[in-house]
Amino acid sequence: MKQTINLIAEKRDTFGTSSSRNARLKQKIPAIIYGEKKDNENIFLNEYALTKAFKYEYIYSTLLDISISGNKQTVIIKSIQRHQYKNKILHIDFQRVTDDSIISTKIPINFLNTKNCVGVKYGGKINIKMVDINIICKAKNLPEYLDIDLSTLKLEENLCLSDLKQNSNITFSDEKKGFNRIVVAVKKPKKLAEKTEDKNEGSKTVEAESTENKNTNEKDKK
Repeated sequence: MKQTINLIAEKRDTFGTSSSRNARLKQKIPAIIYGEKKDNENIFLNEYALTKAFKYEYIYSTLLDISISGNKQTVIIKSIQRHQYKNKILHIDFQRVTDDSIISTKIPINFLNTKNCVGVKYGGKINIKMVDINIICKAKNLPEYLDIDLSTLKLEENLCLSDLKQNSNITFSDEKKGFNRIVVAVKKPKKLAEKTEDKNEGSKTVEAESTENKNTNEKDKK
């Protein structure tokens, strides 16, 4: 079930570096809301409430409801400015959306059945190439994450974007651009690969020796 995140904001009437610094000292985080052909709205958010909201794992792929003077707006997070070395938010950009707004955003990938993966059972290691994925969809169809089942992925096999069972309500941005990227693969560990190569080389040597002995015997008979 999707999480609903509600935030209360106040209008921001003062601007500039000094104003922003003073606001942060009062635990107020400056932000802006834009989109849907409406005027930009500059706001302040309570730092404590914002920090609490960001503890939610899928905050970046979740619709948020922001109330300003009792008027509620639905938004998604578009960008965040953080302090260079402190784990503190300095500013947030929100995009205003409606149910039918077409949005482009990034959602995390959850890999399922990693321990039951066929390739892993045969000594392979899972090589994750993408941890999140860019999608295009209507705001009302925004998934919080994408599940990928690895149970049937075999040794030396890849899963590409085109292999994923795609929700009909979303489009993968890269695939739309013609890029069929590898999402995850199961590879032989180096030691296992070397053993396989040694085994193959040994088989070839035995085969070569067998052929040589056969030729020698035929010559002796003649």
